[in-house]
Amino acid sequence: MRDPLRRQFTVEGNILAVCEEYKPVFAANALAQQMIAQLAASRGRAQDGLNMLQEAGEAFRAATETRVAARALLSAGVKTVVDTSPVVALDAKIPVPFHKSASRSDLDLIDRATDIAKRGLPLADRFAPHGVPRTTFTEMPGRIADLQKAIADCDAARRLQKAGRAMVKKALPDGAGPIRTLQRIFFNAKKGDESALAKWRKARFVGPSRAGASTQETPTPPSTTKVA
Repeated sequence: MRDPLRRQFTVEGNILAVCEEYKPVFAANALAQQMIAQLAASRGRAQDGLNMLQEAGEAFRAATETRVAARALLSAGVKTVVDTSPVVALDAKIPVPFHKSASRSDLDLIDRATDIAKRGLPLADRFAPHGVPRTTFTEMPGRIADLQKAIADCDAARRLQKAGRAMVKKALPDGAGPIRTLQRIFFNAKKGDESALAKWRKARFVGPSRAGASTQETPTPPSTTKVA
């Protein structure tokens, strides 16, 4: 698990599971109960943020697919008009001010398409004999709107991703202190019970952090509680 936020989220869930399994260890300890409640609250808020991230990811993928398709459709219309312009200019003996652009950005494509939709429609009958139907011009505003909406949807999904990640980053540190406190209570109560201590250590270290975990009771490494 490469994402440190998701690792920490998993650790919190693992520790809560161990606390539930060894419920009698913490049952009579008011501080332990307080720490468990705080840890559960931290994880709950983080879960809300992760749900938001998942929703944002799905929205971004859908918007990106729509954006790619909308761009391809609009670009094809623009390219057809631009490529046919010299032929129309030669045939009609009039200047046709549509030219290729060096830029490949969506915004530049929208600008060029907007110009073609505005200034090209009066010339539509000049293009028709050369294989460019009038609908190429009349449908262009709708295709521009489709691409603009897809761009806006991508931007909205990015904002949602940012908000979700911020929510997770804000929530998870609230569980770091309780985990340390619960660990001390648990290790004191289960001193000598290597099976129980091994379960806690396994719960505590997830992913890359496990490689550095000691088989002996040691202070919590900063990397296992710090949220990047």
